[in-house]
Amino acid sequence: MQARSDSSLFGLIEFWWSVASYLASSAHTGLGLWPVPAKPFLPRAEHERLGGLVTFLEAILRRLLYLEA
Repeated sequence: MQARSDSSLFGLIEFWWSVASYLASSAHTGLGLWPVPAKPFLPRAEHERLGGLVTFLEAILRRLLYLEA
């Protein structure tokens, strides 16, 4: 029974890593941050949306690092 819960946990971790990667890359593409990953000024609405995404991704990554430790 322990082996199944371990594989389920690893599957969950892999899923959320994929979700975080997809969200970050879609934000990168949506902002047009290519070839230089910097944009000095953002409209307020875009800045708030990006701030919310970063907060969400930070929470996901904190939980993933805790589960992997």
